[in-house]
Parts: sequence; C-alpha cells; structure tokens
Amino acid sequence: LQSQLEELRKKAAAKKDAIAKARKEAMTKAIAERTSIVEKAEALAAGLGDNTNWRSTADKFRSLFEQWQEHQRNNVRIDKADADALWSRFSTARTAFNVARRKWAQTRDAERNEAKEAKEAIIAEAEALKDSTAWVETSRKFSELMDRWKKAGRAGRREDDAMWAQFRAAADTFFNARQADRDQISSSEKENLAKKEELLVKAE
Repeated sequence: LQSQLEELRKKAAAKKDAIAKARKEAMTKAIAERTSIVEKAEALAAGLGDNTNWRSTADKFRSLFEQWQEHQRNNVRIDKADADALWSRFSTARTAFNVARRKWAQTRDAERNEAKEAKEAIIAEAEALKDSTAWVETSRKFSELMDRWKKAGRAGRREDDAMWAQFRAAADTFFNARQADRDQISSSEKENLAKKEELLVKAE
C-alpha cells in the first residue's frame, strides 16, 4: 500500500506538472495572440496621416476590438497585470485614432465651409453679370470666376453639385445671349455683304 501510495503521489505530481506546463504554454500563447492584436492597432495608429482612409481604418479598429473580445471570451484567462498592460496599449492606440479622426473631420468641415462661402460669393457675382452685354469684359470676368471656382476646393458632393448648377445656369444665360448677339451680327453682315455685292454688279 505504501508503495502504491508513493506511485500515485509521483503520478499526481507529474500530472500536476503537466497541467501547470500546459497552462503556462496556453497563457504564453494567449498573451502572444493578444499582443498581436495590440501591435496591429498600434501600427494603424502609427500610420495615420494625410492619406489615411478614415472609414477603412475605423473598420479595421472595430474588427480588432471584436477580435479582442472574442479572444477574451474563448481563451485561457491571462494574468490581470498582463491583461491590463495589453488593454492599456490597445486603448491608447484606439484613442489616438479617434482623436486624429476627430481633428481631421473638424479640419475637413472648416475647409468645406470655407469652400462653400467662396463658391456662394462666386455665384452671386455670376448672377450679377449674367445679363451684361459688355461681351468682352464680362467674358473675361466669367473666366476669372471659373479660375476662382476651381481653386475654392470642395464643399461636399451634394452641395457642390447644387452650387455648380447655379453657377452654370448664370454662365449659360450670359454666353447664350452673347452667342445670339454674334449670330445676329453675322446675319446682318451677310445681308450687308449681299447688298454690297449687288451694288458692285450694278456699278460694273
């Protein structure tokens, strides 16, 4: 019995060591997997810049957070100190992204408002010029307005389309009137030419 007891103790100790080793390996693997999620988030945060696709990057952060939650639910529980340290790194990266995206959105909104105001001023000038019959001078002014329009920037697709329609309508009013005047002058010139040719025939 004593011999059997010692044998059982040895087996129990070996089993305990095996369980401890397996748990340690599982925890090491879990930490490595969660660290990989954190490093991906940190890489995204480090890569933020003027060319960042904010919607796509937000989707990637959302996916990484879902992976974190899934890993937390379905894997061995890691030590609180390690878990807290990793979460702090992940949270810092996500906060950096949110701050940068908010700053970008504010800058974009300011630029769009500035572009909108500039284009509204251009439209007002175009509306004031559309009935002008000073063809040469007004043509030059419309050309200048077009250059200013191109440099004004974007105000948002929907607003840009609506404002462009207003500007184009004013420009079309002027240029159609100018073309009608040219057509009339051309017609008068043709009539005068015909009369002069007829006089020349009589004179000959």
